[in-house]
Amino acid sequence: MLPPVTTMVDVDAPLDVAASLAEMRLVLGLAAGLRTELVIECDPNLPAVRYDAGELRRTLMELVDRAAVALADRGQIVVRATVGSGRVVVLAVGDDATLYLPVWN
Repeated sequence: MLPPVTTMVDVDAPLDVAASLAEMRLVLGLAAGLRTELVIECDPNLPAVRYDAGELRRTLMELVDRAAVALADRGQIVVRATVGSGRVVVLAVGDDATLYLPVWN
């Protein structure tokens, strides 16, 4: 089980989490594996976040890959983006990993 991760990254532009997840759907599905279903769920109207797009891609790939290994090649991995309290977007991968992404001011 991975511990929750809280992170603040100094970036110059806001990041659209829903658009990033949509762009990554294919590569995340490949990381999940052919026999594992990948489900991506996003709250409507997610606010932009203060986070580096490249770092988000790397982190999500790693977390989906770890979840796929834990599933032993069968099952479902859910990537869920929701609005959390405290001005964050909560990005959960499966049951074991959570990122708290600060909302862009």
